[in-house]
Amino acid sequence: MSRVLSKRFKIIILKTFKNRPQRIKFCLGIFCIICLLPFLVNAQKAAKPQQAASDHGGGQTVSIKLAAKAARPQAGAKAANEKNLASAAQAAPSAPAAPAAVPDEQQQLNPPPEKDSAAAAGAEKEALPAAAEKTPPASPAASNEKTPPAEKTPPASPAASNESEPLPPKESSPMPPPTAPAEPAPGEKGALSSPSSPPDSAWPLKKDSSSPQPSSPETGGTKKRLGYHHYSYESSFGSSGLGRGSFDHPVAIAVDSRDNIYIVDQGNNLIQKFSKDGEFICEWGKRGTNPGEFDSPSAIAIDKYDNIYVVDTNNNRIQKISQDKSSSQPTFTVFGALGSGEGKFQTPTDIAIGDNESLYVVDSGNSRIQKFDREGKFLKEFGSYGSCRECFMAPSRIAYDPTGFGYLYVLDQTRKGFVLHKIDTNGRFLKTLDVVFQQKEFPITKPARLYFDSDGFLYIVDQGKGAIYKFNTEGEFIQKIGDPSSREAALDTPQAIVQDSNKRLLIIDSGSNRVKIFDQM
Repeated sequence: MSRVLSKRFKIIILKTFKNRPQRIKFCLGIFCIICLLPFLVNAQKAAKPQQAASDHGGGQTVSIKLAAKAARPQAGAKAANEKNLASAAQAAPSAPAAPAAVPDEQQQLNPPPEKDSAAAAGAEKEALPAAAEKTPPASPAASNEKTPPAEKTPPASPAASNESEPLPPKESSPMPPPTAPAEPAPGEKGALSSPSSPPDSAWPLKKDSSSPQPSSPETGGTKKRLGYHHYSYESSFGSSGLGRGSFDHPVAIAVDSRDNIYIVDQGNNLIQKFSKDGEFICEWGKRGTNPGEFDSPSAIAIDKYDNIYVVDTNNNRIQKISQDKSSSQPTFTVFGALGSGEGKFQTPTDIAIGDNESLYVVDSGNSRIQKFDREGKFLKEFGSYGSCRECFMAPSRIAYDPTGFGYLYVLDQTRKGFVLHKIDTNGRFLKTLDVVFQQKEFPITKPARLYFDSDGFLYIVDQGKGAIYKFNTEGEFIQKIGDPSSREAALDTPQAIVQDSNKRLLIIDSGSNRVKIFDQM
């Protein structure tokens, strides 16, 4: 439109100043300016999309598409192919649009002078390289975009240049070799940011422990890291008999501050004491109801003052054994009796020592946990019989996690099977873990004991499978202890486990009436 107006303006000027030679030079100057004006406008328009696209972070994409669309008339119908389109876009410079046609009548009235046409041609040659320099060549990543033929594509505006275009029909020509996609700039969608810290581990463990690598329960192996140790058989002591280093169905074990070992010999109704090397020291008890006498004792725990607490199951009580250094005979204190009231029991089965040396006793017959101070004074109870969230069906074992926040884990047998209840020391039920007993690789058939070591890892003694399984506090498997292929390392009806100050594992192997010791590799 601007060129048509310029032609008309030129005709008006010539008619106005006809027969006035003195002003012909002035008219020629105006004519030259008018002829050059369209080319300058086109060059400015070609530069504006590039500047606008670069301001919005997409200048390269806009210039690539402008170059590709400028090359389509020269590439022809075969320019739809990706390889041909990329080469045409890189080689062909962007040319301005052809000037609009002027009516023949106007050309006949006032034909343009030869000098004017030559000046216009020279300006056109200067404008084309300038536009080509401002248009960068198409990148290999952008040349892979498939576009329709040029005659069917309407002029694209810079705002719509990022929109997807319809794909052309596939041709039988060979595809170009694949090229790596351009990496997105930081901040754009799809850009990968460098993490400032390593990703969180998939295992929800304690903050001071490294994340374990899953291992097969058949081999019992796991990658050795801090807190995740391999254990190998070291030694054993004990035999079948009536006492003084011999056992009849031992069921529980504990160690004091000097690593002395205490064994609950249930068949003989004895508590036997050994040195850390397994040498017999002394024994207490016999069958009866008096203090210092037992009837099927089932559990034992030792506080930091080396006071010993024994669950006297069939007598429905707890016996506290205090060892006085000035006397060879210990002092026995009894609390509890048969009943369902506060401080009374009906078949107690286990005990754990928690914060502030508080005692937590599993009152299995009453489906509850009772809390006492270390002198045997009743503090509180929690849980009741039922299938609700804060109920027990048949609680049997308990363990206290000495690390972290100090939670209690209670083994309960429901209609659906065994579960672990995670409870805080105030009796608030936090979570029920049944994943431990739903593992297809190592189904736990008859759990006999729960135990936490000093690193906060949970051990479940499975007397039915003759193995001990190590878990983290969320119930994820870590390691298996007990090798049935080895005569020494095999476990026959294991009942209990404890860790001494040297990180050794002491295991009650009830089937062989022995204590087996496993040390770190």
